[in-house]
Amino acid sequence: IHYVNTDTAISSVALKMVSEKISAVILCNDKNEAVGILTTDDLLFQFATLLQEKEKADFSWKNFDALSTAGEFIK
Repeated sequence: IHYVNTDTAISSVALKMVSEKISAVILCNDKNEAVGILTTDDLLFQFATLLQEKEKADFSWKNFDALSTAGEFIK
């Protein structure tokens, strides 16, 4: 079982998942309580959404910044 803190950078989480060949991590808060699960499907969906938004004329990389930590996925 793999755990990450909700404050962990999403890029670090994605790299961990790829390098360790895992498809999910448990998200923990500062009290080490499980508060969610982040899967490769979650990451892929968000990436696809960003690419779809990029095709629009009003695309902004600010949308990308909204998902800078693993905890942003559970909000």
